[in-house]
Amino acid sequence: MIANDSKGLVKGIIAIEPSGPPFVDVVPVSMKGPVPVRDFGMAYDTLTYDPPVTSRADLDPEEEAESQGPGMERCWLPKAPHRLVNLVGVPVMILTSEASYHAGYDQCTSQFLTRAGVTNDWIKLGDRGIHGNGHMMMLEKNNLEIAGVIADWVEAKVK
Repeated sequence: MIANDSKGLVKGIIAIEPSGPPFVDVVPVSMKGPVPVRDFGMAYDTLTYDPPVTSRADLDPEEEAESQGPGMERCWLPKAPHRLVNLVGVPVMILTSEASYHAGYDQCTSQFLTRAGVTNDWIKLGDRGIHGNGHMMMLEKNNLEIAGVIADWVEAKVK
């Protein structure tokens, strides 16, 4: 992740339905359970944590007992707090459309970042009155309306 490796050079992160959820890949219904893939939470490679993390065992992720609502995946989150020290102070926007497969788990990415000390805004387009978009929202007819949401966030948060 460039923001982790270039501390102080990244002014903000716009994560449009980012890779996720932390630690696992949600697989099609025809397969059983989540597949562990991201040993460092949000990334396949090491990130700068405090206390330091050298393997998945250091984060000791556990799955939530219950989902946060209908259609929501249960999140895998670290048991012990580890701060993403190079991302603290970098504003992060997570943008989710309502008809995307991400709608069921982007909350996990937001929670992971919050627990790691990274302030983030999880923006759901449906909550902004923008309905029906899927994962490839930048290709849809209302893409300029979505770009406006992003531009407004950048104007308000990125200094």
